[in-house]
Amino acid sequence: GTHVWLSRVFVPHNACPEMTTSETEKDGDADNGVVIPDHLLHLADAKNSTNVMKENDVVLLHMNNSRWQFVTLKPNKTCAIGKHKNVKLDPLLKSIPFGSLFEVDQKGILEHVGVEMLEEDEINAQIPVEDERSNKLYDDLNGKAQKLSDKEIQRMKQSGVSGHTIVDEIVANSATFSQKTAFAQEKYKMKKMKKHLTKIIARWPSPRYVCEAYFYKSPQITNSLRFDILGLMMNLGNVMANSQPLIVEDCGGVILGAAATRMGGKGITCAGYVGEHPSSMETIKQMNLTDEERSTIMTTSLRELAKAKRKWEEELENGREEGEGGIGEEKEKGEKDAPVNKNDKNNTNGNGSTPIRKKLAKATKADVEYFIRKEKFTSLILAHPQLDPKTTLPQLLEFCANSAPFIVWSMTLQPLADAMHVLRKSGLAVSMTISEPFLRDHQVLPGRTHPVMTTEANSGGDIFRGT
Repeated sequence: GTHVWLSRVFVPHNACPEMTTSETEKDGDADNGVVIPDHLLHLADAKNSTNVMKENDVVLLHMNNSRWQFVTLKPNKTCAIGKHKNVKLDPLLKSIPFGSLFEVDQKGILEHVGVEMLEEDEINAQIPVEDERSNKLYDDLNGKAQKLSDKEIQRMKQSGVSGHTIVDEIVANSATFSQKTAFAQEKYKMKKMKKHLTKIIARWPSPRYVCEAYFYKSPQITNSLRFDILGLMMNLGNVMANSQPLIVEDCGGVILGAAATRMGGKGITCAGYVGEHPSSMETIKQMNLTDEERSTIMTTSLRELAKAKRKWEEELENGREEGEGGIGEEKEKGEKDAPVNKNDKNNTNGNGSTPIRKKLAKATKADVEYFIRKEKFTSLILAHPQLDPKTTLPQLLEFCANSAPFIVWSMTLQPLADAMHVLRKSGLAVSMTISEPFLRDHQVLPGRTHPVMTTEANSGGDIFRGT
């Protein structure tokens, strides 16, 4: 079976003030609500309606709902799609919005079909009816049920026949197709369609899709961080505009990029790291972050934060108070310059396309002092497999403000249990819980809604949260 996302939900009338009276009357079949248009529900592709694909943009190609590929758009750019090794991507640069649907014909030419849509069999799916046929008597005639030979199918492909036509011919020349049940016939068509036709959705590389693509394509880069857990981190960590979270992660930068996107260019996202250099942030390069979103990201060494805190505590013990005006003046300058990469200010290619990506800004000494002395971090997210939460978490909580939420993610349960025991014994936190998020795809069809039979065997890890 296949799985799809629910495309419509109902909300109270007062929850959607943009709807006009005529639109509400048009959807009068809902008793207490209005139907939200589909394009408003694709939150991950929220920029589709206004943001078209252009040069230097990163596009996430989702092929046949199973394969993922990142490409940076350039004129005359080619990439391998399915069995075609050099498919030109120029159609993506024709002022087409993200989320559009494309097909690759038998000659390896990319064609724009329309917007993202459900599969035809899912749209036309009906409630199951009684079927007298049974698959128990099905016989494939020792592999001779198909009258068309491989050479004939190959000749059809070489002559430019569309994938839909080839599938229709295969169905018409199958001696056992009529013996299958209606469900078996649908599965047979879908299997042949995926084999002879490549459908591509050009997705906006949102943090959700980037995390999902790396989870299935290169999980070692993100330490197998699942996309539903990424959303939980943003929600439970209270990441929002004008917040100031401290994020210590080794997941390819996907958590840091998600936080910057969620904050929308307002606030500071501090990426703490251990050692001399920050951890790999490969995934941030794929997210098409704007200059405002990138300006909120700032990297700093945890060692520098610890040194600044010790210095501040020594000054308090000795009764010396450093002039507030000097620190404030330095911070005013830091807020203007430090979070923003100076090289990004006018860094475009001359045609209004996405700026070339530069290194993230590094926190200055004034910034570090500001984090310790004036505005502590509003939340903490720890997702670093090499760090032991039992010893690291109590030290990181000292950098956070009172009542700041914290989230710790680990692929194993025991480190989180040990960290909870330490915090309970020391009284550093309250409302602590450990949970294991569970995710499973579901097939959603009339009368046939059920979990898919196959799912990922590995766990998505555990989350330890508290205040």
